[in-house]
Amino acid sequence: EAASKDLALAEPPQLQFEAYHGVRSAEDIAAYVLKALDQVQSVADAKAEASYDDEFSETNARAAAMKAAEMARAAKSLGGQIRTSGCIIDGSFRVNRVPGSFYVTPHSMGHNLNPDVINMTHTVKHLSFGKHVPGRPSYVARNLRRVWNRVPKDLGGRFAAGDEATFYSEEPNTVHEHYLKIVSRTFEPLEGQAVQLYEYTFNSNRFRLNPPLAADGDPDQHVDGPMIKFSYDVSPMSVVLKEVKKPLLDWILGMCALLGGVYTCAGLLETFLQSSVCAVKRRVGK
Repeated sequence: EAASKDLALAEPPQLQFEAYHGVRSAEDIAAYVLKALDQVQSVADAKAEASYDDEFSETNARAAAMKAAEMARAAKSLGGQIRTSGCIIDGSFRVNRVPGSFYVTPHSMGHNLNPDVINMTHTVKHLSFGKHVPGRPSYVARNLRRVWNRVPKDLGGRFAAGDEATFYSEEPNTVHEHYLKIVSRTFEPLEGQAVQLYEYTFNSNRFRLNPPLAADGDPDQHVDGPMIKFSYDVSPMSVVLKEVKKPLLDWILGMCALLGGVYTCAGLLETFLQSSVCAVKRRVGK
């Protein structure tokens, strides 16, 4: 009995397919996939028809048509007809203050993936560095709440305050590379604790991998199939934004300079008008 229990524990875990419970044959699985794709297409068509009812239907229809055309180009190049929304990646992790990179690659422990039909089209909706991000709802410590409302909302980077962009793969074996240059910014208010933020510049590039058996060149050995790569470099420099209160004397001197400029301009305008009127009178008198 003990031997049988050990044998049962030694068996590898069985893969579970919760979405499909039919016969494990190629014909039945193919029929199930085609039926699922038809359902996805019908739901997408229903949503598209419903979008015409709102007041921005025409604008939404044009944007949807442009996006559908781009996705159709990508799907055609990858040999498919329908592409779903794919995966949603959300989370955070720690990085060192040295140049580095992180990757998004397709892997599966229970499936064989064909890199020739993998579509790495993706949308970046939010990307930020640091604990606090301006322009985005997040938890703010109690000692920073009074200062947080005065922090400029455009700090934090391109995708930190709600902007988003889609990057399309228009051919198979496409690798997307995003380069980020990060600069530390410190906001020092008149009253309260200083807030440290991180801002970055964003540049993108994409290229196609050489096939493993290409006759015209060597295969790419520095990457492992289609992927998305984010390379970042933290600058050693730091930018300090500091609120400064002007003394009363500086404000008085500024107002005097402003009034003096207005008085001078008014005097020049009066002189010009008087000279013009005198010239006209002399001409009429003659």
